[in-house]
Amino acid sequence: MSNKKGIANQLAWRFGLVAFIGVVALVCGATGVCAQKKSSWLTNKDLEKKLAEPMPSVTWSDAPMKKSLRNFCDMQRICLVLDRRVDPELLVRGDFENAALPQMIRDALATGALIQEELELSRLGNVLYVGPARYVQRLQTLVELQKEAYEALPERGKKVWEKESSLSWQTLDTPRDVLEKIAKRNKIKIQGAKIPHDLWEGATLPPMSLSEQFILILGQFGLTYEFDLAADKNGGVVTIRPIDYDSLLVTRSYQMNKLRENKLNVLRREMSDVRIEASGSRVEISGIAEAHAFFASSLPSSVGVSIGNFPQAASINTKSGAKLSPKDRAKIRLSGNIRGPFIPIMKDLAQKQGLTLEYDADTLINAGVQLEAQIQVTLQESTVEQAFQSVAEAAGCSATLEGEVIYIEMKK
Repeated sequence: MSNKKGIANQLAWRFGLVAFIGVVALVCGATGVCAQKKSSWLTNKDLEKKLAEPMPSVTWSDAPMKKSLRNFCDMQRICLVLDRRVDPELLVRGDFENAALPQMIRDALATGALIQEELELSRLGNVLYVGPARYVQRLQTLVELQKEAYEALPERGKKVWEKESSLSWQTLDTPRDVLEKIAKRNKIKIQGAKIPHDLWEGATLPPMSLSEQFILILGQFGLTYEFDLAADKNGGVVTIRPIDYDSLLVTRSYQMNKLRENKLNVLRREMSDVRIEASGSRVEISGIAEAHAFFASSLPSSVGVSIGNFPQAASINTKSGAKLSPKDRAKIRLSGNIRGPFIPIMKDLAQKQGLTLEYDADTLINAGVQLEAQIQVTLQESTVEQAFQSVAEAAGCSATLEGEVIYIEMKK
Protein backbone atom coordinates (compact mmCIF):
# COMPACT_ATOMS: atom_id res chain seq x y z
CA MET A 1 0.00 0.00 0.00
CA SER A 2 2.86 2.41 0.81
CA ASN A 3 4.31 1.90 -2.68
CA LYS A 4 0.96 2.79 -4.25
CA LYS A 5 0.79 5.93 -2.14
CA GLY A 6 4.29 6.91 -3.26
CA ILE A 7 3.34 6.48 -6.90
CA ALA A 8 0.21 8.54 -6.28
CA ASN A 9 2.30 11.42 -4.93
CA GLN A 10 4.44 11.37 -8.07
CA LEU A 11 1.36 11.35 -10.27
CA ALA A 12 -0.40 14.16 -8.44
CA TRP A 13 -1.20 16.98 -10.86
CA ARG A 14 0.70 15.32 -13.66
CA PHE A 15 -2.11 13.38 -15.25
CA GLY A 16 -4.89 15.40 -16.67
CA LEU A 17 -8.02 15.79 -14.70
CA VAL A 18 -8.16 17.66 -11.43
CA ALA A 19 -11.25 18.54 -9.42
CA PHE A 20 -10.85 21.54 -7.17
CA ILE A 21 -12.55 20.97 -3.83
CA GLY A 22 -14.17 23.79 -1.81
CA VAL A 23 -13.17 25.05 1.63
CA VAL A 24 -14.78 22.32 3.68
CA ALA A 25 -13.42 19.50 5.79
CA LEU A 26 -11.78 16.95 3.51
CA VAL A 27 -11.10 13.34 4.39
CA CYS A 28 -8.33 11.92 2.18
CA GLY A 29 -7.63 8.22 2.50
CA ALA A 30 -4.43 6.40 1.65
CA THR A 31 -5.59 5.96 -1.93
CA GLY A 32 -5.88 9.73 -2.42
CA VAL A 33 -9.63 9.92 -2.88
CA CYS A 34 -11.21 12.97 -1.30
CA ALA A 35 -14.73 12.85 0.11
CA GLN A 36 -16.93 15.81 0.93
CA LYS A 37 -20.54 16.60 1.61
CA LYS A 38 -22.62 17.32 -1.47
CA SER A 39 -23.90 20.52 0.13
CA SER A 40 -20.38 21.97 0.11
CA TRP A 41 -20.48 22.51 -3.66
CA LEU A 42 -22.13 25.55 -5.13
CA THR A 43 -24.61 24.25 -7.72
CA ASN A 44 -27.41 25.46 -9.99
CA LYS A 45 -28.79 28.88 -8.94
CA ASP A 46 -26.17 29.37 -6.19
CA LEU A 47 -23.41 28.73 -8.71
CA GLU A 48 -25.01 31.07 -11.27
CA LYS A 49 -25.17 33.85 -8.70
CA LYS A 50 -21.57 33.35 -7.62
CA LEU A 51 -20.24 33.42 -11.19
CA ALA A 52 -21.82 36.85 -11.76
CA GLU A 53 -20.43 38.40 -8.58
CA PRO A 54 -17.18 40.39 -8.32
CA MET A 55 -14.47 38.22 -6.77
CA PRO A 56 -12.03 39.23 -4.00
CA SER A 57 -8.80 40.85 -5.18
CA VAL A 58 -5.96 38.48 -6.03
CA THR A 59 -2.53 38.63 -7.69
CA TRP A 60 -0.83 35.69 -9.40
CA SER A 61 2.79 36.11 -10.47
CA ASP A 62 3.99 33.17 -12.58
CA ALA A 63 2.15 30.75 -10.29
CA PRO A 64 1.44 27.14 -11.34
CA MET A 65 -2.17 26.68 -12.32
CA LYS A 66 -2.60 24.03 -9.64
CA LYS A 67 -1.76 26.56 -6.92
CA SER A 68 -3.33 29.71 -8.32
CA LEU A 69 -6.64 28.73 -9.89
CA ARG A 70 -7.09 25.73 -7.61
CA ASN A 71 -6.66 27.58 -4.34
CA PHE A 72 -8.82 30.47 -5.45
CA CYS A 73 -11.64 28.18 -6.60
CA ASP A 74 -11.28 26.28 -3.31
CA MET A 75 -12.14 29.45 -1.43
CA GLN A 76 -15.22 30.04 -3.60
CA ARG A 77 -16.57 26.46 -3.23
CA ILE A 78 -16.55 26.10 -7.01
CA CYS A 79 -15.50 22.92 -8.84
CA LEU A 80 -13.00 23.50 -11.63
CA VAL A 81 -11.85 20.63 -13.85
CA LEU A 82 -8.69 20.66 -15.94
CA ASP A 83 -8.84 18.58 -19.10
CA ARG A 84 -6.15 15.87 -19.13
CA ARG A 85 -4.52 17.65 -22.09
CA VAL A 86 -3.82 20.75 -19.98
CA ASP A 87 -0.51 21.00 -18.13
CA PRO A 88 -1.44 21.81 -14.48
CA GLU A 89 2.07 23.20 -13.93
CA LEU A 90 1.43 25.91 -16.51
CA LEU A 91 2.47 29.28 -15.08
CA VAL A 92 -0.21 31.95 -15.02
CA ARG A 93 -0.18 35.54 -13.84
CA GLY A 94 -2.58 38.40 -13.35
CA ASP A 95 -3.64 41.17 -11.01
CA PHE A 96 -7.42 41.12 -10.49
CA GLU A 97 -9.70 43.38 -8.50
CA ASN A 98 -13.49 42.91 -8.31
CA ALA A 99 -13.57 40.85 -11.51
CA ALA A 100 -16.03 38.04 -12.22
CA LEU A 101 -14.50 34.57 -11.92
CA PRO A 102 -14.96 33.48 -15.58
CA GLN A 103 -13.09 36.55 -16.82
CA MET A 104 -10.37 36.10 -14.22
CA ILE A 105 -9.78 32.51 -15.31
CA ARG A 106 -9.78 33.43 -19.01
CA ASP A 107 -7.29 36.25 -18.48
CA ALA A 108 -5.03 33.98 -16.42
CA LEU A 109 -5.21 31.23 -19.04
CA ALA A 110 -4.14 33.69 -21.71
CA THR A 111 -0.82 34.24 -19.94
CA GLY A 112 -0.13 30.52 -19.72
CA ALA A 113 -1.38 29.60 -23.18
CA LEU A 114 1.57 31.42 -24.74
CA ILE A 115 3.61 28.25 -24.29
CA GLN A 116 0.82 25.79 -25.00
CA GLU A 117 -2.07 25.54 -27.43
CA GLU A 118 -4.87 28.02 -26.87
CA LEU A 119 -7.04 27.20 -23.86
CA GLU A 120 -10.67 28.08 -23.19
CA LEU A 121 -13.14 28.01 -20.31
CA SER A 122 -16.69 26.66 -20.43
CA ARG A 123 -19.19 24.84 -18.25
CA LEU A 124 -20.35 21.25 -17.93
CA GLY A 125 -23.38 21.35 -15.65
CA ASN A 126 -22.18 22.36 -12.18
CA VAL A 127 -18.52 22.16 -13.18
CA LEU A 128 -16.25 24.81 -14.71
CA TYR A 129 -14.10 23.21 -17.39
CA VAL A 130 -10.74 24.26 -18.84
CA GLY A 131 -9.31 22.56 -21.92
CA PRO A 132 -8.09 22.96 -25.51
CA ALA A 133 -10.03 25.76 -27.21
CA ARG A 134 -11.15 23.67 -30.21
CA TYR A 135 -12.95 21.22 -27.92
CA VAL A 136 -14.14 23.57 -25.19
CA GLN A 137 -15.69 26.02 -27.66
CA ARG A 138 -17.98 23.17 -28.73
CA LEU A 139 -18.55 21.64 -25.29
CA GLN A 140 -21.92 23.32 -24.71
CA THR A 141 -22.97 22.23 -28.20
CA LEU A 142 -22.03 18.62 -27.47
CA VAL A 143 -24.04 18.76 -24.23
CA GLU A 144 -27.05 20.22 -26.06
CA LEU A 145 -26.98 17.65 -28.87
CA GLN A 146 -26.75 14.76 -26.41
CA LYS A 147 -29.61 16.27 -24.42
CA GLU A 148 -31.76 16.40 -27.56
CA ALA A 149 -30.89 12.74 -28.18
CA TYR A 150 -31.83 11.43 -24.74
CA GLU A 151 -34.96 13.60 -24.50
CA ALA A 152 -36.20 11.79 -27.62
CA LEU A 153 -35.97 8.44 -25.81
CA PRO A 154 -38.96 6.78 -24.15
CA GLU A 155 -39.60 8.15 -20.65
CA ARG A 156 -37.76 5.30 -18.91
CA GLY A 157 -34.56 5.91 -20.86
CA LYS A 158 -34.83 9.69 -20.61
CA LYS A 159 -34.96 9.54 -16.81
CA VAL A 160 -31.78 7.45 -16.67
CA TRP A 161 -29.72 9.88 -18.74
CA GLU A 162 -30.99 13.12 -17.17
CA LYS A 163 -30.80 11.98 -13.54
CA GLU A 164 -28.07 13.77 -11.57
CA SER A 165 -25.67 12.03 -9.20
CA SER A 166 -22.25 12.75 -7.71
CA LEU A 167 -19.18 11.37 -9.43
CA SER A 168 -15.97 10.28 -7.72
CA TRP A 169 -12.97 8.01 -8.25
CA GLN A 170 -9.76 7.10 -6.47
CA THR A 171 -6.18 8.04 -7.29
CA LEU A 172 -4.70 5.64 -9.86
CA ASP A 173 -8.13 4.69 -11.19
CA THR A 174 -8.20 4.59 -14.98
CA PRO A 175 -10.87 6.60 -16.85
CA ARG A 176 -11.84 3.37 -18.61
CA ASP A 177 -12.65 1.76 -15.25
CA VAL A 178 -14.48 4.88 -14.04
CA LEU A 179 -16.71 4.89 -17.12
CA GLU A 180 -17.39 1.17 -16.86
CA LYS A 181 -18.45 1.55 -13.21
CA ILE A 182 -20.81 4.40 -14.14
CA ALA A 183 -22.27 2.32 -16.97
CA LYS A 184 -22.70 -0.76 -14.77
CA ARG A 185 -24.42 1.26 -12.05
CA ASN A 186 -26.91 2.59 -14.60
CA LYS A 187 -27.25 -0.70 -16.55
CA ILE A 188 -25.71 0.78 -19.72
CA LYS A 189 -23.85 -1.43 -22.21
CA ILE A 190 -20.80 0.17 -23.87
CA GLN A 191 -19.45 -0.81 -27.28
CA GLY A 192 -17.21 0.71 -29.95
CA ALA A 193 -13.94 2.60 -29.46
CA LYS A 194 -11.83 1.98 -26.35
CA ILE A 195 -10.56 4.69 -24.03
CA PRO A 196 -6.72 4.80 -24.05
CA HIS A 197 -4.97 3.86 -20.82
CA ASP A 198 -4.44 6.73 -18.40
CA LEU A 199 -4.19 7.29 -14.64
CA TRP A 200 -6.12 10.02 -12.84
CA GLU A 201 -5.86 11.79 -9.51
CA GLY A 202 -8.69 10.96 -7.12
CA ALA A 203 -11.60 13.41 -7.18
CA THR A 204 -15.17 14.03 -6.05
CA LEU A 205 -17.38 16.16 -8.30
CA PRO A 206 -20.77 17.82 -7.73
CA PRO A 207 -24.00 16.26 -9.02
CA MET A 208 -24.00 15.79 -12.80
CA SER A 209 -26.38 14.07 -15.22
CA LEU A 210 -25.34 10.68 -16.60
CA SER A 211 -24.89 12.32 -20.01
CA GLU A 212 -22.58 14.99 -18.54
CA GLN A 213 -20.54 12.29 -16.76
CA PHE A 214 -20.02 10.41 -20.04
CA ILE A 215 -19.05 13.66 -21.79
CA LEU A 216 -16.60 14.65 -19.04
CA ILE A 217 -14.69 11.38 -19.34
CA LEU A 218 -14.91 10.68 -23.08
CA GLY A 219 -14.34 14.23 -24.32
CA GLN A 220 -10.83 14.36 -22.91
CA PHE A 221 -9.84 11.62 -25.36
CA GLY A 222 -11.61 13.20 -28.34
CA LEU A 223 -14.48 10.72 -27.99
CA THR A 224 -18.24 10.89 -27.60
CA TYR A 225 -21.17 8.47 -27.44
CA GLU A 226 -24.31 7.78 -29.44
CA PHE A 227 -27.34 5.59 -28.74
CA ASP A 228 -27.69 2.26 -30.55
CA LEU A 229 -31.47 2.38 -30.74
CA ALA A 230 -31.59 -0.80 -32.80
CA ALA A 231 -30.09 -2.66 -29.84
CA ASP A 232 -32.14 -0.87 -27.17
CA LYS A 233 -34.78 1.76 -27.86
CA ASN A 234 -34.48 3.01 -24.26
CA GLY A 235 -30.86 4.11 -24.67
CA GLY A 236 -29.38 1.19 -22.76
CA VAL A 237 -26.68 0.56 -25.39
CA VAL A 238 -24.20 3.25 -26.49
CA THR A 239 -21.44 3.24 -29.08
CA ILE A 240 -18.22 5.14 -28.35
CA ARG A 241 -16.79 6.97 -31.38
CA PRO A 242 -14.44 9.88 -32.21
CA ILE A 243 -15.92 13.38 -32.09
CA ASP A 244 -16.82 14.75 -35.52
CA TYR A 245 -16.30 18.47 -34.95
CA ASP A 246 -17.89 19.44 -38.27
CA SER A 247 -21.18 17.87 -37.16
CA LEU A 248 -21.31 19.67 -33.82
CA LEU A 249 -23.97 22.16 -34.86
CA VAL A 250 -27.36 22.93 -33.34
CA THR A 251 -30.00 23.85 -35.93
CA ARG A 252 -33.13 25.80 -35.00
CA SER A 253 -35.71 28.02 -36.68
CA TYR A 254 -36.78 31.41 -35.29
CA GLN A 255 -39.38 34.10 -35.91
CA MET A 256 -37.64 37.38 -36.72
CA ASN A 257 -38.11 40.73 -34.97
CA LYS A 258 -36.16 44.00 -34.75
CA LEU A 259 -33.88 42.88 -31.90
CA ARG A 260 -33.09 39.63 -33.70
CA GLU A 261 -32.24 41.51 -36.90
CA ASN A 262 -29.47 43.28 -35.00
CA LYS A 263 -28.29 40.00 -33.47
CA LEU A 264 -28.30 38.33 -36.87
CA ASN A 265 -25.89 41.01 -38.08
CA VAL A 266 -23.66 40.31 -35.07
CA LEU A 267 -23.59 36.59 -35.88
CA ARG A 268 -22.74 37.29 -39.52
CA ARG A 269 -19.89 39.61 -38.53
CA GLU A 270 -18.40 37.74 -35.61
CA MET A 271 -19.03 34.02 -36.22
CA SER A 272 -17.80 32.76 -39.55
CA ASP A 273 -18.85 29.15 -38.88
CA VAL A 274 -22.54 29.96 -38.29
CA ARG A 275 -24.89 29.06 -41.15
CA ILE A 276 -27.87 31.36 -41.65
CA GLU A 277 -30.81 30.81 -44.01
CA ALA A 278 -33.54 33.46 -44.02
CA SER A 279 -36.97 32.89 -45.56
CA GLY A 280 -39.64 35.54 -45.15
CA SER A 281 -40.21 36.30 -41.49
CA ARG A 282 -38.28 33.25 -40.30
CA VAL A 283 -34.60 32.34 -40.12
CA GLU A 284 -32.84 29.01 -39.65
CA ILE A 285 -29.53 29.08 -37.79
CA SER A 286 -26.95 26.30 -37.53
CA GLY A 287 -24.12 26.95 -35.11
CA ILE A 288 -22.73 26.36 -31.64
CA ALA A 289 -25.12 26.35 -28.68
CA GLU A 290 -23.87 29.74 -27.45
CA ALA A 291 -24.88 31.37 -30.74
CA HIS A 292 -28.45 30.17 -30.20
CA ALA A 293 -28.47 31.27 -26.56
CA PHE A 294 -27.38 34.76 -27.64
CA PHE A 295 -29.89 34.97 -30.49
CA ALA A 296 -32.88 33.69 -28.49
CA SER A 297 -32.24 35.76 -25.34
CA SER A 298 -33.73 39.15 -24.53
CA LEU A 299 -30.26 40.61 -23.92
CA PRO A 300 -29.12 43.44 -26.22
CA SER A 301 -27.05 42.62 -29.29
CA SER A 302 -24.09 44.50 -27.80
CA VAL A 303 -23.59 41.65 -25.29
CA GLY A 304 -22.28 39.33 -28.01
CA VAL A 305 -21.74 35.57 -27.90
CA SER A 306 -20.20 34.17 -24.71
CA ILE A 307 -18.52 30.75 -24.73
CA GLY A 308 -19.91 28.77 -21.81
CA ASN A 309 -23.08 30.87 -21.52
CA PHE A 310 -21.83 32.38 -18.29
CA PRO A 311 -24.16 34.83 -16.52
CA GLN A 312 -23.62 38.49 -17.21
CA ALA A 313 -21.27 39.93 -14.60
CA ALA A 314 -22.54 42.80 -12.51
CA SER A 315 -21.02 46.19 -13.29
CA ILE A 316 -18.00 46.65 -11.02
CA ASN A 317 -16.57 50.03 -12.02
CA THR A 318 -19.54 52.35 -11.74
CA LYS A 319 -22.89 52.41 -10.03
CA SER A 320 -25.84 51.47 -12.19
CA GLY A 321 -26.66 54.36 -14.50
CA ALA A 322 -23.78 56.49 -13.20
CA LYS A 323 -21.08 58.13 -15.34
CA LEU A 324 -17.51 58.85 -14.33
CA SER A 325 -16.40 62.44 -14.71
CA PRO A 326 -13.42 63.03 -17.05
CA LYS A 327 -11.40 64.02 -13.96
CA ASP A 328 -12.18 60.76 -12.13
CA ARG A 329 -11.61 58.67 -15.25
CA ALA A 330 -8.19 60.28 -15.74
CA LYS A 331 -7.12 58.88 -12.36
CA ILE A 332 -7.88 55.26 -13.36
CA ARG A 333 -4.92 53.01 -14.14
CA LEU A 334 -5.41 49.59 -15.70
CA SER A 335 -2.97 46.67 -15.48
CA GLY A 336 -3.24 43.06 -16.55
CA ASN A 337 -3.71 40.87 -19.61
CA ILE A 338 -6.54 41.26 -22.09
CA ARG A 339 -7.32 38.46 -24.52
CA GLY A 340 -10.27 37.69 -26.76
CA PRO A 341 -12.15 38.82 -29.88
CA PHE A 342 -11.45 42.45 -30.85
CA ILE A 343 -14.87 44.16 -30.92
CA PRO A 344 -16.42 42.23 -27.98
CA ILE A 345 -13.42 43.24 -25.86
CA MET A 346 -13.83 46.89 -26.85
CA LYS A 347 -17.54 46.72 -26.02
CA ASP A 348 -16.83 45.20 -22.62
CA LEU A 349 -14.21 47.83 -21.79
CA ALA A 350 -16.53 50.63 -22.87
CA GLN A 351 -19.42 49.29 -20.80
CA LYS A 352 -17.31 48.94 -17.67
CA GLN A 353 -16.01 52.50 -18.03
CA GLY A 354 -19.46 53.96 -18.68
CA LEU A 355 -18.53 54.92 -22.26
CA THR A 356 -20.24 54.59 -25.62
CA LEU A 357 -18.42 52.73 -28.40
CA GLU A 358 -18.76 54.03 -31.95
CA TYR A 359 -17.44 52.34 -35.10
CA ASP A 360 -18.49 51.64 -38.68
CA ALA A 361 -18.41 47.86 -39.06
CA ASP A 362 -18.64 47.90 -42.86
CA THR A 363 -15.77 50.37 -43.22
CA LEU A 364 -13.54 48.32 -40.95
CA ILE A 365 -14.41 45.03 -42.67
CA ASN A 366 -13.81 46.52 -46.12
CA ALA A 367 -10.41 47.71 -44.92
CA GLY A 368 -9.51 44.15 -43.94
CA VAL A 369 -10.13 44.33 -40.19
CA GLN A 370 -11.45 41.12 -38.63
CA LEU A 371 -13.94 42.18 -35.97
CA GLU A 372 -13.66 38.84 -34.19
CA ALA A 373 -9.87 38.56 -34.52
CA GLN A 374 -8.26 37.16 -31.35
CA ILE A 375 -6.02 39.79 -29.80
CA GLN A 376 -3.83 39.77 -26.72
CA VAL A 377 -2.58 42.89 -24.93
CA THR A 378 -0.71 43.45 -21.67
CA LEU A 379 -1.53 46.68 -19.84
CA GLN A 380 0.83 48.24 -17.31
CA GLU A 381 -0.55 51.24 -15.41
CA SER A 382 -2.37 52.38 -18.56
CA THR A 383 -4.91 55.18 -18.67
CA VAL A 384 -8.37 54.34 -19.96
CA GLU A 385 -7.64 55.86 -23.37
CA GLN A 386 -4.28 54.08 -23.57
CA ALA A 387 -6.01 50.77 -22.85
CA PHE A 388 -8.43 51.30 -25.73
CA GLN A 389 -5.58 52.39 -27.99
CA SER A 390 -3.55 49.26 -27.16
CA VAL A 391 -6.45 46.94 -27.98
CA ALA A 392 -7.29 48.81 -31.18
CA GLU A 393 -3.67 48.81 -32.37
CA ALA A 394 -3.47 45.04 -31.86
CA ALA A 395 -6.27 44.76 -34.43
CA GLY A 396 -4.74 47.29 -36.82
CA CYS A 397 -6.99 50.21 -35.85
CA SER A 398 -6.87 53.37 -33.79
CA ALA A 399 -9.03 54.45 -30.85
CA THR A 400 -9.80 57.97 -29.68
CA LEU A 401 -11.63 59.08 -26.53
CA GLU A 402 -13.77 62.18 -27.00
CA GLY A 403 -15.96 63.06 -24.03
CA GLU A 404 -18.02 59.94 -23.26
CA VAL A 405 -17.44 58.25 -26.62
CA ILE A 406 -14.69 55.92 -27.85
CA TYR A 407 -14.25 56.08 -31.64
CA ILE A 408 -12.65 53.16 -33.51
CA GLU A 409 -11.22 54.00 -36.93
CA MET A 410 -8.60 52.75 -39.34
CA LYS A 411 -5.08 54.04 -38.71
CA LYS A 412 -4.42 57.18 -40.70
